[in-house]
Amino acid sequence: TSHISRRIINVGTWLGGLSYAMYIIHVPILYALGRVTFINNSLVLNYIIRLILFIGLVIMSAYLLERKLQPVIKKILMPGIKKK
Repeated sequence: TSHISRRIINVGTWLGGLSYAMYIIHVPILYALGRVTFINNSLVLNYIIRLILFIGLVIMSAYLLERKLQPVIKKILMPGIKKK
């Protein structure tokens, strides 16, 4: 049980590090996915597809923004400041 608890805490901590980027990026992704119909005449299936894509795209985009793009931007804008 402690292994599962530790795993949940680790996932929560990882997602917490992405939370601001998730907050910033979720609305444009939600808007874009809302404009697309994947399967005609199937509201439930379209909803499930959108939900899965939404969660995946938000997490992936937030990761790229926070972990990959932000360090590069910080180096460009603040070249003299070193990370601890």
